[in-house]
Amino acid sequence: MFAIVKQSLSNSTQAILEANLLDLQKFIIKVLDYRTKNQSINSDKNVNMIEDRCIEAIITFVPKLSENSFRPFFYKVTMTNDDGHNEVSFSFLYFTF
Repeated sequence: MFAIVKQSLSNSTQAILEANLLDLQKFIIKVLDYRTKNQSINSDKNVNMIEDRCIEAIITFVPKLSENSFRPFFYKVTMTNDDGHNEVSFSFLYFTF
């Protein structure tokens, strides 16, 4: 699935990405929150694989964003989730290294 997302994002223009940024944000946050929601039923290996594929997709479109679009995206993705867990932030920080 992420191969399709990655390909779609790589072929998208900046205008298309920015027009769909809120939906993309929600999707990415949901995927990066996968570790928190499924920690008891999945191994770290499976979760890492899912996060790696998501991060590959993020890497595809982030360079196309303007600074004004990237800044709110970055803050939203790195915020603590509703349960007070920071796993999304940790997953995103993994991406930055």
